[in-house]
Amino acid sequence: MQTTRRDLLRAGLATATVGAIGGLSGCADINQRLSPTRDAARLPDKIDPTEIRLANRLGFGPAGQDLIDIRDLGQDAYVERSLRADSPEDFLLNYQLRRLDVPAYDAYDLRDMPEDQ
Repeated sequence: MQTTRRDLLRAGLATATVGAIGGLSGCADINQRLSPTRDAARLPDKIDPTEIRLANRLGFGPAGQDLIDIRDLGQDAYVERSLRADSPEDFLLNYQLRRLDVPAYDAYDLRDMPEDQ
């Protein structure tokens, strides 16, 4: 039996699909570690479009717990709670940001810097 181009394409597609699924399955652990409190499966009974828009504007999309918090607290109180900076800054994040060159430059230096650097 002779192998055709179509057979090779099917085998390549199957290999790529299995590799993509295998690669994405590892992202679930990272997602749980970065956002363990977000519960996307738990949604309120009735979803108001203004609450979804508010959750989109203030965060990374409307997770179920965000929509429940908006409904429980009210929109104004939810915005105030989201903007309040009462939690300490993450040490690891600050450490990683300090390694970047960009915060060391002022606006005039950044304006004159070529974009490809």
